[in-house]
Amino acid sequence: MTTSIRKVMEDSQLGIEPSEMLQMVRAFLVVEGVHDQVVIEGLLGDELDDARVRVVPMGGTHALNSVVDAQLMFDYTSAVVVIALDRLRLQRVELNWNETRDLVRQGQVRGAYKSLKTFKERSQSSEEEFLYEFLELAIRKGKTDRVEVFGFAKPDILQYLDAQEFVEGEESWDALVRDWNHRGNFKEYLISRGARINSKSIAGMVERMNRIPVEFIELLHVCRGAASGPYSSHV
Repeated sequence: MTTSIRKVMEDSQLGIEPSEMLQMVRAFLVVEGVHDQVVIEGLLGDELDDARVRVVPMGGTHALNSVVDAQLMFDYTSAVVVIALDRLRLQRVELNWNETRDLVRQGQVRGAYKSLKTFKERSQSSEEEFLYEFLELAIRKGKTDRVEVFGFAKPDILQYLDAQEFVEGEESWDALVRDWNHRGNFKEYLISRGARINSKSIAGMVERMNRIPVEFIELLHVCRGAASGPYSSHV
């Protein structure tokens, strides 16, 4: 499920119109990047397929990286959008989507825009800038009830994998996180310690995991709930 939204709209497969293909999606799971997608699909791919949930990264070759993509989600589907973010990004941008959505429900649209102000001011990457535009578009189109935000507890999704797979001799992430100390990009830090980080190597690490972390089960429940909710029930 790595096809971009625009490519789905442009292509026709198995004799199904592109617009019909999009409408077959009950929920979109928007993740931060391709590595997040590899981990999530490696752990939950079959279950997400069964629930008709499409995983879309904000970064990468087939990225959801423009407001055009977001408009297609809102205009051509009734699917709920679940956005999964790591703790580090959530803390930096101070996103409180539940508060913003409640303001919209109360008719305080101006207040909802204002609640995103800190997010906009703290955005440091193209993914964060896009995410702000996406949430702002949801407010403008009156689609805030179709957007859910899921937060992982760990600073980076790679920390749910085995630390020894990245840095030889490290049995847990504790020492690595202390050494990193939130200085710079975590993946770049791991690379400086000799880690090989690419989609193929991460996929192999996921295959070697002997259990699914609890938070991913929670994410699956959120996605299933979104896919079976009132906005997706007509599909």
